[in-house]
Order: sequence, then structure tokens, then C-alpha cells
Amino acid sequence: MVSQIHLPIEQGGFGITSAKSIMNIAYVSSMAATVQSHLSFGAFANYNDSDNRLAEDTALYKQLDSSLKIVHQQITEDDTHTLMLPSNPHRFFAAYNHRAPVISVNNVMPVVTRRAYPTSDLQHRLSNKAQQISYNAYLASVKDDHLCHSRILASSAPGAGTWLCASAFNAETIIPSVHYQLAARLRLGLPPKDIMPHNCYSCHQHSPRSLSLVEKDEWHFMHCMEGHGGREITLRHHQVVRVVKKYAELAGAQVIIEPHHVFSESNKRPDLQIIMNHKCYLLDIAITNPTAPTNVSNGQTLLGQASAYEKIKTRKYDELARAQHSDFIPFVIETYGGIGGKAQEFLSALSVFAHDHLTTYSHFDVVSGLRYAMACSVQRGNALIALAGYANAVRVSPDYA
Repeated sequence: MVSQIHLPIEQGGFGITSAKSIMNIAYVSSMAATVQSHLSFGAFANYNDSDNRLAEDTALYKQLDSSLKIVHQQITEDDTHTLMLPSNPHRFFAAYNHRAPVISVNNVMPVVTRRAYPTSDLQHRLSNKAQQISYNAYLASVKDDHLCHSRILASSAPGAGTWLCASAFNAETIIPSVHYQLAARLRLGLPPKDIMPHNCYSCHQHSPRSLSLVEKDEWHFMHCMEGHGGREITLRHHQVVRVVKKYAELAGAQVIIEPHHVFSESNKRPDLQIIMNHKCYLLDIAITNPTAPTNVSNGQTLLGQASAYEKIKTRKYDELARAQHSDFIPFVIETYGGIGGKAQEFLSALSVFAHDHLTTYSHFDVVSGLRYAMACSVQRGNALIALAGYANAVRVSPDYA
């Protein structure tokens, strides 16, 4: 079962929930559905009577009582948990073993009202509640470890898990095995390689005071703009730009990459000019690392680094865009895959446009395809950057001679 928050609970991984952690939730949910089912409703009807309760020494009572206690420990965070699940077997049967009230007004067709304790998607609701509480508890436990806290938040941001569930239906949504391994290591908080050099041999900072750049930050290569970094970071950026252009055009929009002379009094050029019906959007795409040493403080809130970068881009372009009667979109993606708020708003607008434009591709194919392609492009780009930095270190470092 895949967690809805796509989060590693203990070591940060892929949102996989262990069977042990949800077995009591599954048992209680299946019992509730059975008790309320019309096929077995009569079999449990006697236990819905305060004068004829299920005996407390029976195996059914003991098992149900034990499971209810465990589930309540998992979902108890505030007083609202009592609305999700009764607290003991007697209340359990009383809550679920009754038919939903039916009302009829002036001989009009009867209307079935909502049950106080519905069984539909009960397991889903209980599991999500338990996982969210575990997530909150883990976040609280690593609050003082700013790097780990930033990574966990970045790994659970909207869009951060998209590359994990992307269908490989074209070249843009394929992640090669080596790149996938590096994407997994980044998400798990592991270094790119088991044995790492201490220094970055692309920075050319070989003074005695800066000989431990990689030792201090194992993913230093991801934000090193010197040497290899500037090249591979630019390649990653261009991949995402091309992907956005392609899917915007599939939606029926007109797209220009780095439009010239948009701002007559400035040499500033956004990455994309996208025209959808009567609106003109100017997009400047950026990929930022929330766990880089200079960004960790912003990364202490969900999409905090993306939000900070949006403000930087907005200050740069917004006034010029308004002068051109265009909407400026700071399209920011975090290296873990999280999509900034402004970018999410644009994707929603693109979805509506694709739906209204009636192109060959459905709006679902356009927006979902774009999300998958962007997510995979970012992870492939991350891997290229990390591998290039490592290869340069191995080539130059005397430790690897």
C-alpha cells in the first residue's frame, strides 16, 4: 500500500506502508463492513442491543477490543478521532449494526440519510490519519536536525513523489537505472556514492580552509556552478524548458522559447512565452535545492525554498511583465521534485485550457504527461550533475590515483 503523503517515515523512503502497521486498521475496517453489510446484518443484530451484548470472554470480543485499542493509539491526535471509530466493541456493534435512517416527505421517494459511522473508505481514512500522525511525530523528532528536516519536507512536497509513479510511455518519462539509483539515494538522504571524495574539484577552491566541501555536504555537486556544475545544471534546466514547451503546444498553446525583444528597455528574457487564448504568460523556470547549505533555513517549511525563489524571480520580472500586460509565472521546482505554488497554478490553468481547446490529447494526458516528464527530467538532470562532479573528483583527486 502506498502512502498518500509519499513519505519515508523512518529513514525517508518511498512511502511504502508495512503490513504490520496497518493490519489492525484492516481488521477493524473489514469487521465494520461485515457488521454493516446487508448479507450479515442479522447475524450481528443481537449485539446491537444493550441487554444482549457480546460476551467479553469470547475470542471475537478480545480480538476486536485489542485491535480497536491499537488503532486508537495510531489515530489519536485530538478529540476528533472519536468521530472516525467507536472506542470499544459494544459501541462498535451499536454504531455499525443499524440501518441508515430513511425519511419520506409527503409520500415522495424515500431518501437514505448518511450514517453517523460510514464504512465506505474507512480503511483509507484510518490509514491516512495514522500515517499523518506518524509523519508529524517524525518531523518533530528531527526538528533540530535542519538538514534532515528539510529533506523530509522536500520529499513530501506536492510533486515530489511523481517520478516514483511515472509510467514509462515515452523517452521523457524514462529514468535509466543508474540515474534512478541516484534519485533514490537523494530521497533517502544517502550520499551519491558509498565512498565520496572530500573536496569538489570543479570549484577550484583548494585552499586549506576549503578542502572538505563534499565532506560537509555530500550533495555539493548538485549546486556547484563551477566547472562541470554550470554545464550539467544548465542541461537540466533546458530539459525542463523543452518539456514544458512540448506539452503546452500539445494543449494547443502558442509557445516561444526565450522570446527576444519582449522588454524593449531591458535585455532580460524569460524562458518561455506562452499564449493561451487571450492571455499571455511569461515563464521563467528554475530548479533549486532546499537542502543546499545556503537554502536549509528556507527548507524548514514545506516548499519554503521554492517560495523564496519565486519571490526572487518575481522581483526580477514582474514589473516588466505587467508593462507588457502579461502574467509572469516564476516556475520553480525543487530538486526533490516539489512544484512551487505559482507553477501549480499555471498547470491548473493549462489543464483548463487543454480541456476547453479540445485538442487531440485530453487535458488529463497533457497535464499528467507534463508532470511525469518534468519529474523524470529533474531526476535525470540531478543524476547527470552528481555523476559529472564525482567523475571529475575521481579524475583529479590524488586519493583516486
